Amino acid sequence: MKILLASLLFMLALVPAFGQNVAVMNSGISTQTGSNYAIQCADSLKLLELSNASAQTPTMPAASTCGAGVVFRIENHGAGTQTITPATSSLSYFSGGSWQTGKATLPLVQGQMAEIYNDGANYVAFVHLSGKAIGTCTVAWGGSGTSHALTSGDDAVVNNTCYNDSGVTRTITAVKCRSDNGSNTTTVNPTFGSAGTGTTILSGALTCGNSYAYSSSGTVSNASWTTGTGIDPAMGGTLTGTSVAVIIEYTY
Repeated sequence: MKILLASLLFMLALVPAFGQNVAVMNSGISTQTGSNYAIQCADSLKLLELSNASAQTPTMPAASTCGAGVVFRIENHGAGTQTITPATSSLSYFSGGSWQTGKATLPLVQGQMAEIYNDGANYVAFVHLSGKAIGTCTVAWGGSGTSHALTSGDDAVVNNTCYNDSGVTRTITAVKCRSDNGSNTTTVNPTFGSAGTGTTILSGALTCGNSYAYSSSGTVSNASWTTGTGIDPAMGGTLTGTSVAVIIEYTY
């Protein structure tokens, strides 16, 4: 009985220690957008969210600069591949079921997280899915003109179809579109709001891809998609073809 009681007391004594460790690992969140970001040793106490709309190359200090035991947690919520570059080339990482050793850089595609451990001389990383969920909303419409040609206002049929009723703010990471036309000039410039009069999501109109191939993402300048808000595609440009589809990609 004494041995059992001693074991129970020992296990209970461990609970606060684990709780404190978790608190340290989540002591801050730093969201980085725009230009390339220089990761600091002090960032080991934070969760770094890289939300750049295009590919970036965040840099890291040399392993010897920070010292052993430092762990960086980095998530890519952006549309482009974020290529993590340490000051030294001694980097190994586990990704996709295999080890990559002696690498100079660590690529993170959208939706991935890297947990990078520093042993004092080298970096070792484990790459897996980000802690945030990733979602998409797709809308499509056809033309109402002669032979189904697109006509101004045809996109109104899908206004507010992409609607955030989740109760949380979503972060838009990419907007892509496609046309059925082989030499398309139709554009979209999506806005928040049910009547097309809200804030634009992109920094400018996006020309849709040709022959059903989706375009690259436009540059997302207003990413916060608040709950209770819908999206209008806002078709424009010189209309071509008979149909358009738009994909909104987001995290939450």
